[in-house]
This record gives sequence, C-alpha cells and structure tokens, in this order.
Amino acid sequence: MTLLSRTGYIVEASTTGFLLNVNRKDLVPKQFKNELSLEALLGDKVILMIEPMNLELSGKIARTKRLTKDVFEIAIDYSEDSPEYWREILVDMLPRAADYD
Repeated sequence: MTLLSRTGYIVEASTTGFLLNVNRKDLVPKQFKNELSLEALLGDKVILMIEPMNLELSGKIARTKRLTKDVFEIAIDYSEDSPEYWREILVDMLPRAADYD
C-alpha cells in the first residue's frame, strides 16, 4: 500500500463508504501532484486512520473526482473486514446540516 495523503476531510459517510476531500498539496505520491485526475487510483486498497479514535478502516477507491483546481473528492467503499460497529460510529460522529441550524 502507498501513502496517498497525510490529511483529508471526510465530507460524507454511510455504513458502506465515505467521501474524502483531499487537497492536491497534501497528496504524497509526486506523480499525482500535477495530474488533473486521480483515476489511476480506482480499485486501490486504502486504510483510513483516525488517530484520535485509534481507529483504522480499510476500503477500496470506488471513484475520484476533481472538485476544484486544488481539491479532489475520493469515494471509498469499505472492505468486508471493516467492522460495522465502527462504520456506524463514524456516521454518527459526523455533523449533519441540521446540526448547524
């Protein structure tokens, strides 16, 4: 496995996967820093590490999309060995639009 990024932002999550926004400058592999697409990553296995929770969830990159000049959206589907309990906890922890009203 290759380190893709040291930071990213989970913008949406469900019990089947999550959307991660990653800034171009935070991408570790140099070949992606100047690319317009991260399509070469499709199907790659990844591990999400949430250090404050001491949590690792594994998955596979399902799709990628360039949102702006500097931000990519990466959709990740959880692997079967990612515990359902932790998936649900992650969904519950993320703020929802109603939380800002």
